[in-house]
Amino acid sequence: MAKLKITGTSGQTSVTYPQPEGDRYISPTLVSGVHIGGTGGLTSQTGLQIQPQVYLTGGSQTTGSIIAQKGAHKFRVTDGTRTGDCYLANTSTLTAGKMSVQVNLAQATFANLTATTGSATTFAYVTYATANVATYSAIAAGSTLSGTGLTGTVTVQSVSTAGGLANANVSFSSQTVSNIAGTGTFNNFVFASRITNKFVYDFGNDGNMDSTNGTVTYYTSGFNPNKYKYRLAAPNATYVQVTSA
Repeated sequence: MAKLKITGTSGQTSVTYPQPEGDRYISPTLVSGVHIGGTGGLTSQTGLQIQPQVYLTGGSQTTGSIIAQKGAHKFRVTDGTRTGDCYLANTSTLTAGKMSVQVNLAQATFANLTATTGSATTFAYVTYATANVATYSAIAAGSTLSGTGLTGTVTVQSVSTAGGLANANVSFSSQTVSNIAGTGTFNNFVFASRITNKFVYDFGNDGNMDSTNGTVTYYTSGFNPNKYKYRLAAPNATYVQVTSA
């Protein structure tokens, strides 16, 4: 198993390669001005490190840092107060002992969100300019979105385009929605089931976690994830984006 490199704590701010305390970059190669791949480490350090969501026992779900790899799907993490081991999970709502790493397949400049306002609804329209989409995989039916202003899982039902604008029809759990206009970005994303310094894998076709030994559950069948090259910047035709700070 190729372990994820962890950036060592250092006061050095130079981007020369390699760094004296842990490799901040895994390669001196720049693609469109951005280093390929990424590393773990405290996100409070200079530069970019992979940033997971973590839920450590005794705490709550929050952003954290990866400080060591303990298995193919298991990492030692910290939330700034607590430190412990968590397993990667395919969900935005974590329980104790779980963590997630968001992988963006597309990023679009947000135009507006239109929905039935003033009462609970389960359907809305997300509009964006087709010219302002950084994409590895197009936003399409079945895509899961973040950054739209909606809570929980937001799933695209269909996409229509006209006049340089795209209109994504999305569904979500019942909630009261306000119309939103803005110029921020939203993402079409999946979660990581495994991550190395150059590649990230999703939970695609992973079947069931059907073998348990004590409190640990193992993948034993049907695990066939998609594999992506990644970088800590907006996705493009070759690289997906792993969330970082």
